[in-house]
Amino acid sequence: MTKPLRALFVLPSLGGGGAERVTIDLLRLLNRNRVMPALFLFHHSGALLREVPDGLLVPSAAGARSSGTSLNLLQSLIACARAVDVVIACLQCRTTYITWLAGTIARRPVVGWVQNAAVPGSPMFRLRHRTLMRIVQPRLTASVFPCERAYKVAARRIPFAKTRIEIIPNFISEERVRRLSEAGLSFSLKRIPGETVLIAAGRLAPQKGFDILLRALAELHRRGRRCRLIILGEGPEYPRLTRLVADLALQEFVEMPGFVANPYPIMRRSGVFVLSSRFEGLPLALLEARALGIPIVSTDCIAGPREILESGRFGKLVAVDDYAAMAAAIESLIDQPHNGARASGQQLEESPDHDAQLAVAAWEALLSDITGKSE
Repeated sequence: MTKPLRALFVLPSLGGGGAERVTIDLLRLLNRNRVMPALFLFHHSGALLREVPDGLLVPSAAGARSSGTSLNLLQSLIACARAVDVVIACLQCRTTYITWLAGTIARRPVVGWVQNAAVPGSPMFRLRHRTLMRIVQPRLTASVFPCERAYKVAARRIPFAKTRIEIIPNFISEERVRRLSEAGLSFSLKRIPGETVLIAAGRLAPQKGFDILLRALAELHRRGRRCRLIILGEGPEYPRLTRLVADLALQEFVEMPGFVANPYPIMRRSGVFVLSSRFEGLPLALLEARALGIPIVSTDCIAGPREILESGRFGKLVAVDDYAAMAAAIESLIDQPHNGARASGQQLEESPDHDAQLAVAAWEALLSDITGKSE
């Protein structure tokens, strides 16, 4: 029997972001007879550490409290790369640059997993990253994008002619999301009768556009719509968002409880899920909201929402940074509270683009092919 290929997945840490979540899910679902995975972290930290499958986290130069020197980190990654058949950088930019360098020195194929679109406002659009990506990305063995639009944006600036390109959508386990949504709430929800609860989730960072969502909430209140907003997540924008809440006099109507390990019970109980991002890749939170049948309002950012919502079939799409349009879309769903896909009785058909088994099979086929270990 042929031995499974050995694959090393690389992440900076295991914060509660979508890239980290989908990486852990992929590690869990890979067929161990085909692919034996391992996980290398620059920093052994993050809320999702406890969810790593047993035995997959490999030692590195970085401990839980110290990141070590860059040289020690690189040396550790090179040593781990030499012990496997292929290395996968699970985030763009710095993670990809370091992984590519280590893989090149170790003489191992390197796959870059691009999680976001390289649009104005994203880190990938900064001059240093545009320059480094033009150098590194074409030298990778393969680049994986979550959707076609994310690839096309990158392809405008990066010569991919000699690099293998794969479109493998991010995925969730719909069964897991629905099962966990039946649990009790992990925090006390303040709610006034007749109030509509809006829910949003993601890292508190400019990318997620929570400042626009707060302005949309203020606009809804101006229109006489009593709504409460819950934003799940942590990040550097917390102080700024807190100040904006005060400036808009929304202290009684906004809750930011931080990272919540199981957000699905509160998502299921909410009136509208809102994704206010300025750019994305293929956002897991939107896949989860769709799986739960929650009425959805999302920005039509590049990339992901239009694909997930099928051009508006499963939720309302609004322009990026337009709080008035967002407020109007939310208001229309409040007037028609059963407009969600499942709430309206319209069953979601199986979507192979978002199916976990097909995505995992695509990853297994890609890794087997580029290492020459196809069955």
